[in-house]
Amino acid sequence: MRSNRQSSEKESMINENKIRETCASNRGRGFKMLMDVFQEPIYNYIRRLVVSHEDAEDVLQEVFIRVFRHLDQFRSESSLSTWIYQIATNESLRLLNDRKEERNVASEEIQEELINKLQASDYIDYENELAVKFQEAILSLPEKQRLVFNLRYYDELEYEEIARILDSKVETLKVNYHYAKEKKDFDFDDIGKRTPYRTPDGFFEDMQRRVMERAGVKQRRKSHLKLIVSAVVTMAAILAGFLFVPSLRQINDVKSPSSILAVDRSNGTDAVDKW
Repeated sequence: MRSNRQSSEKESMINENKIRETCASNRGRGFKMLMDVFQEPIYNYIRRLVVSHEDAEDVLQEVFIRVFRHLDQFRSESSLSTWIYQIATNESLRLLNDRKEERNVASEEIQEELINKLQASDYIDYENELAVKFQEAILSLPEKQRLVFNLRYYDELEYEEIARILDSKVETLKVNYHYAKEKKDFDFDDIGKRTPYRTPDGFFEDMQRRVMERAGVKQRRKSHLKLIVSAVVTMAAILAGFLFVPSLRQINDVKSPSSILAVDRSNGTDAVDKW
């Protein structure tokens, strides 16, 4: 498992380097690459925290809008992955904390609400009973343990990276993870990484389109396209002008009926008499 994790980290670093290089030369294209790599794992992480697909959808969109707006401020002091997971964590907790403050309720009540949503929400595979029960057990954990467990167990992040994401100490995280696993009476080999959470068809393509539009990337492309279309139309008008002017000259060369009549009268014969 350790070798697989190291291989995954190496591949992720190659992807991140490519994304940075592309962002430097073409911000829109680089951001699209970034979303291609990160939006699905980040959605899954957010979904495990907020449960509802609609809430996860809203949070995911805000996460990537923030990423796009602050790309220039990213100083490579951590990996792109760490930075994006940190934003996703903050936005997810912001959603839950805002609801707690709006309703003036305790954290335990929000926690109970999440469990209730798990039991009756769209885009959840209720046929996978074991996965549903496992998520319910995770949601019953204290917030810090829940965060650590998700990042370590599902996303397989190193403790050092989790420490940067959660602004915590490695030893504290290890204790939290140990307690979280000990509390859950599940066969982890049997449950694996499965979750009951699902998404609508075409969700990630649609999300990427909406984020790119909100970020202004699509608008810039459309403006560029408008310039091309405008240039083509102008060239077509010029070409049509060249073709049309000679035709006018030919028409002007043909005598009008009044001029014919004038000639006929000058010869002393009315035009009607000739028919």
